Amino acid sequence: MRRPAHGRAVACALPAFWPSLGTLTVAAGCGRLALRDDLPFEPGAGLHCACLPSTAGQTWITLPVRSALPGTPTREITLAPTREWAARAMRAIENAFAETAYFEHYRCDIARLLFGDFERLVDLDLAMLRFLLRSFGVSGEVLRASECAGGAQLARVTALHGAVASRPAIEALLERGPGARALLAPGRSAGRRRRGARPSQQRNLDRGAWFNGACGDR
Repeated sequence: MRRPAHGRAVACALPAFWPSLGTLTVAAGCGRLALRDDLPFEPGAGLHCACLPSTAGQTWITLPVRSALPGTPTREITLAPTREWAARAMRAIENAFAETAYFEHYRCDIARLLFGDFERLVDLDLAMLRFLLRSFGVSGEVLRASECAGGAQLARVTALHGAVASRPAIEALLERGPGARALLAPGRSAGRRRRGARPSQQRNLDRGAWFNGACGDR
């Protein structure tokens, strides 16, 4: 049975297949994070794609999802995964990050996520975020907004430093390992904004907000 979290602030962020440092920064500062799986699915919002560095500058991998009507809530979007897709995605990630200091340390964790038996997109996004939070040493609870009791209301938008907001958390983790946790310190720059990222995508990926309300415990 879900219980209301009286008087507790909960951070809010969009689900993302490749979460940014900004999302982890918000989670680290709050202790409870709710993913807005109740909002309509936006194909270009980064919920099911990732931008990777490559010899050509950048390359994209996209999770295969089943078609849905416009306005369908993100929580209802289902994956159409194939073993071939997971293998191709893993090769792209290996090509992008094989030379980073900690890729071998986290290789199996990433592979388990890609080849995991996830039915819904938000399930994979949630698993990826939880993996990153554990790896960064960030404790706290991750909820789904659709499971929050009482219809919590959005209170205010949290401004994030541009570099921290836009840099993929997994990229920092593979480069710095446990030392990546220091990038979540308030006001700390995480490096340059990735070139070529679409402005609308960055806004959707990095949007964080606080709301006070009855967000139920699972």
